[in-house]
Amino acid sequence: MVEVNTAISTVPDSTGQPVGGSVGIGFAVPVATVRAITGELLEHGRVAHSSFGMSTSALSPAAAARFDVPPGLVVTDVVPGGSAEAAGLRAGDLITRLGDHVGPTDAVLARETAQANDGDRIELALLRDGETHRATVVLRPEAAGR
Repeated sequence: MVEVNTAISTVPDSTGQPVGGSVGIGFAVPVATVRAITGELLEHGRVAHSSFGMSTSALSPAAAARFDVPPGLVVTDVVPGGSAEAAGLRAGDLITRLGDHVGPTDAVLARETAQANDGDRIELALLRDGETHRATVVLRPEAAGR
């Protein structure tokens, strides 16, 4: 895989400031991602990312056990007119399955969002007022920096 370096960790001094010398840890972006983003920037002047149109907070297994509910993601906010609202999600819903992921975490949501394309359909299971519901979120792009 060809990647573009984006950051390299350096040796810090006693105050934590980088003073040079690599510690051998680097971060890179796959070249296919770089091409897609630069193509959108050149063509449209902005980059659009697929979005669920909601904010969430993880409910850990320990917290879920305290409340006698499954772990997952609590919907804290729904963007008006966004994908989650169109699918019927509401603030307070507990997402217990996101696609194939039972008990989804913030990392799962971030990965699903990053890998999604416009129009992708993501099946959800959620708990609302003690009842299980199903929803399908159709992801739509949301332009960054609007």
